[in-house]
Order: sequence, then structure tokens, then C-alpha cells
Amino acid sequence: MSPLAFVSLAWRAMLAVLLLLPVTTALTVCALSNDKQRVYRFDGGSWTQIGGGADNIWGGPFGLVATNPGNSLAYLWNPSGGWRQIGSGGAEFVVTLGDVFGLSTGKDAIYKWIGGQTWQQVGGGAMHIYGGNGGKLIATTPLNTEAYLYLGNPNSWKKIGDGGRQFVSGEDGRIYALGGDGTAVWIYLPNSNTWSQIGGGAARIWSNKIRLYASSPQETSIYGFDPGYSVWYNEGGGGRDWAAEGNRLFGLTPNGGEVFVKVNEVWSSIGAPSGSGGLLKLQICP
Repeated sequence: MSPLAFVSLAWRAMLAVLLLLPVTTALTVCALSNDKQRVYRFDGGSWTQIGGGADNIWGGPFGLVATNPGNSLAYLWNPSGGWRQIGSGGAEFVVTLGDVFGLSTGKDAIYKWIGGQTWQQVGGGAMHIYGGNGGKLIATTPLNTEAYLYLGNPNSWKKIGDGGRQFVSGEDGRIYALGGDGTAVWIYLPNSNTWSQIGGGAARIWSNKIRLYASSPQETSIYGFDPGYSVWYNEGGGGRDWAAEGNRLFGLTPNGGEVFVKVNEVWSSIGAPSGSGGLLKLQICP
């Protein structure tokens, strides 16, 4: 994804009726049902259905993006405005502190939603785009050979290394990566534009303000890395999915039937939506 490759490509049918919504600081967890027919949100005491069928969901501090079952339309949800159509479907979306980014269905361009009915192209083709509660956007080249960090302006990107299986913009301001073969976890060192290995093999990674989390290669355990002390902790057993923010780690049981949250090293159940038939995916949302 050389910066020279970021040429203007039209991404049509991005119709939006959403006014700019304020960033909400109180975050929680949202979930997609196992049959993809319902979207739920945990309000701190109980689960509430906030949406119908969705092909996929992507969450972050600014809101929750969902594509319809046919992936032809994209919507953004926020507590202050509910659901609003923001355009056509896409391959992937990233929701950061105050922005929404989308990778076109054909993966030939990256776009930033700038309000109203307008999207702006900020990059060219990519294999995947990644974000996190830290607010940064990372993209890998179409063949996943290089990784780039978005610098905040259209076509302004910085190469930060090779491609990988997953990247996370941590709430602690750091960038983490899972290597392309899944055998090592890395932390980005911005001053030298290099990476330092901090862990071994993993299946997936997440991050909040206090730790980086990695599931074991077979997803039978979850581990937390404290960057201040460079120490890994065994956080618990396996799960179907995880989400993290602030000082909380949310975990979905392997059968999708119950969600737990870990705060101050203690796990507590927050249940699951009644009649959901099980949950498939967790995402942080306002």
C-alpha cells in the first residue's frame, strides 16, 4: 500500500442521512445473535435489543456499525441518534474515537465518513483495516505484505512494518500486532519505527487501557499482557469472542450462551439476552 498507490477511486452509492453525533464516553458491549437476526446492547443492568438482522457488526467509542443481511447497506447506531443509514455495504468497517472508516466491498479503496451524505477516500486497496479504542487506523496491503498507519489526512500513510494476521490500536496509545503466521505477538516502537516481540503464538488479540489480551492458538485460554511490567497473566479459559475497554474484559462463553466481564481481576456474569438463541460476536459500543 505505497502512498503513491492511493489514487482517487469512486465509491458510489454512499448515501447517508446521519448528522454528526457526539462521542459518548460511557462505553459498554454490544452483541450479534448467533443466527444474525438481532443486535443487542448491555445497558449496565440488562440486555436490550437495538436492531434486527445484520450481516456483521463493528463497534467502537463513536458508535456501532452494522451491515444489512445482504451487505448492501451500512448503518451507524449511537445512543443519542439510534440507527441511521450511512451508505452502502463494505468489506470491513473500523469505528474509532470519533470517526468511521470503511473498506469498499471490492477492497480497492479506504474511505472515511465525514458527515451527512459524504464519504472521502483516504487510501487505496487493502487486505484488511484495523482499529481499536486507541483511535488509530492501520491497513495492510492487498497481499498482506506491508502494514501502514493512517496519519489523519487523505493519502497520508506511514509504513510501520510487514503485514500481519491482526493489528490493534490499544486504548493505552500503543499499537500491537499478531504476526502473519500467528506464532508471535508484537508491540510497535514508534520512535524507531520497529517492532519488539512480547509474546508467542495466539489466535486473536484485543486491548483496553490496562492490558493487551491474546487468546491461545486453540482458543482454550485468554492471557493478558501488562506493558508496564512486561508480564503475561492467565486471565481465564476459552471463549467464543472477547471485547475490551477501560479496565474491563468481556468474554463470551464457548457456546455463546453467557457473557462475563472481568474487573479488578474478578469475573462476573452479565448474562445474555433472553430469547437470543446464543450470541456470535461481541463489540465495544457506546
